[in-house]
Amino acid sequence: MNRIVKGLLAVTAGTAVLMLAGCSDGGKTASNQSPPAAAAPAASTKTGDGDHAHKAGQFGGIIVPIGSDSYHAEAVFQKGGMLKLYTLGADESKVLEVEAQTLSAFAKEDGATEAEPFELKAQPQPGDQPGKTSLFVGTLPKGLVGKKVEVTVVNLRIGSERFRVGFKSSSEVPHGGPAMPQ
Repeated sequence: MNRIVKGLLAVTAGTAVLMLAGCSDGGKTASNQSPPAAAAPAASTKTGDGDHAHKAGQFGGIIVPIGSDSYHAEAVFQKGGMLKLYTLGADESKVLEVEAQTLSAFAKEDGATEAEPFELKAQPQPGDQPGKTSLFVGTLPKGLVGKKVEVTVVNLRIGSERFRVGFKSSSEVPHGGPAMPQ
């Protein structure tokens, strides 16, 4: 009987240690957190620990979180390699005007190691204030047109903050929108 009691105490103590170790920081260990938007090339479609689903983009594009979902962008890939990047607020259904600027970006074929530079230029939409824009437009490098690509915008300024923004085109349907045109 003494062995049984000792065995039960050992199992109970072991279970308590495992529970405390797994819950000591409220589930916010580095392995459970989502990476920053800049490090994650694709927009999240998950729901769960730290991730949430985004609304479908107004133009059928990929919704990309910026700055831990402080802001968003909608990336729209079009035929001929044109890329449009719309700036959006924390609520991705709201347009966000930012200072007009030329964005340096890099694109590479999905899984490749070498990227090619290109630019996204401010193209103010009707209603944007003078000197502001909510749309950037550029063309992917020729060798990447129609391919599944990873894009990184290296220096998007929003107010006094600067962000690195990464996303992937997809042949799958993103957030209920159309697939990338070939």
